[in-house]
Amino acid sequence: MNESTGRLFIHAFIVLAVIFTGVKGVSAQSVSGIPHALIEENVKSPVVYSENSLILSAAKGTDLYISPNGKIKIDNLPKVHFQPKSDFVLIAKIGGQFQNVYDGGALIVYVDSANWAKMLFEQFASGVNGVGTLVAKLVGDDSHHFEYPGHEIYFKIERKETVFTFYWPADGESWGFLRSFGMSPPHSQSLKVGFAAQSPSSEKVEVLFSDIRFNE
Repeated sequence: MNESTGRLFIHAFIVLAVIFTGVKGVSAQSVSGIPHALIEENVKSPVVYSENSLILSAAKGTDLYISPNGKIKIDNLPKVHFQPKSDFVLIAKIGGQFQNVYDGGALIVYVDSANWAKMLFEQFASGVNGVGTLVAKLVGDDSHHFEYPGHEIYFKIERKETVFTFYWPADGESWGFLRSFGMSPPHSQSLKVGFAAQSPSSEKVEVLFSDIRFNE
């Protein structure tokens, strides 16, 4: 699938999902395979749920960020997340038509506004999409890993006790390591994991999370 076809496919899927939801009345806050209650936070536009996917919209000025010195803190992006009970693996394909710098979608690990992590598919300052991560523990540890000139990508989060690892499909088949970090008690006992969209400068960004898989 070339780049233009990929963009059209994502746009068509979003449009059809919205139409389908409006006609069929798909149950809100439910994704097949996730056995826990989904919690919406900072959500201004209705989330579109289907069997194993969801569409999350972000309005202008939304982000989740802490600067390395801790002086800048932003936590107003829309999230759909849930509280796991034990070790887990969460996989999802993220797709979107990002128009401006830092438009993006992410898988997140979230405790509170000062303790969280996100694995982000976003538009870089170069104008090309790419993969970045940010781990926040009162201050932010931000990293742009590499450009990824496409409009959809798979991400995976794995938890083993208090250690979390971010992965991406390095060769399209096996998972490549991005980074790992710890969230020690009591943080690990109250954290949530899930999905987020951000739009620091665009009027609106829609992100499609599909092929969602969760094992615990």
